[in-house]
Amino acid sequence: MELDLINKLAKESQERFSSKAEHHDFLMFHIQHHLVEINDLMAKKDPHCKKEMADLVILCHMLAHNEEVDSKIFKERMAKFKSKIKDFD
Repeated sequence: MELDLINKLAKESQERFSSKAEHHDFLMFHIQHHLVEINDLMAKKDPHCKKEMADLVILCHMLAHNEEVDSKIFKERMAKFKSKIKDFD
């Protein structure tokens, strides 16, 4: 994944808003919108859902960037998910 490009986009996006909270609200609105859209497209078996999924990944990463989630937190969460997947039956 192109994390450097997403980080650059996140920074550019932040600069367009007068506050961190305003940017947070913008991102949350679009994340929620994409979740609904992905669900609808999946129900229709519409291949466009893959593009919307990519949009969702980008928006979520931008939100994490906005909230200053650092790599330590990502690594902790990755370990948690790895453990959950391993224990899944």
